[in-house]
Amino acid sequence: MRVLMLLKGPGSEEGMTEPTAEMYEAMTSYNEKLVSAGVMLGGEGLHPTSEARKVVFDAGNVSVVKGPFRDEDIVHGYWILDVPSLDVAEKWARRCPADPDSPHLRLELREMQEMTDLDGEFPPDILARERRLAEELRTRHD
Repeated sequence: MRVLMLLKGPGSEEGMTEPTAEMYEAMTSYNEKLVSAGVMLGGEGLHPTSEARKVVFDAGNVSVVKGPFRDEDIVHGYWILDVPSLDVAEKWARRCPADPDSPHLRLELREMQEMTDLDGEFPPDILARERRLAEELRTRHD
């Protein structure tokens, strides 16, 4: 199963501390372990919300809000893991280095939907189109 592991924290603390060289080293070592174990499919850190925008859909209206965002939970980065279960993803999450200067960070683990999860939920023609799109994306990145 693929699991999205989101690194989240309060927006009110964004930009208050810069990662140290030691934190970059710890995170790179962690990523190397994930890759060596064959469980990391991808992952990136994200630029601060001061450079972000939210597109808001509300009762047929669309608006755009420019950052920074001071929401309770913002995403700072993510990993995509390929693991046999959420329990295994949790074990990897527990090994993630924690920045002692950012005590409110947390990881959220979310199983990603697979095409087989959608069988019976979508009309067959739409499901076939989604499968073609998924295959096209796979071949673009191989």
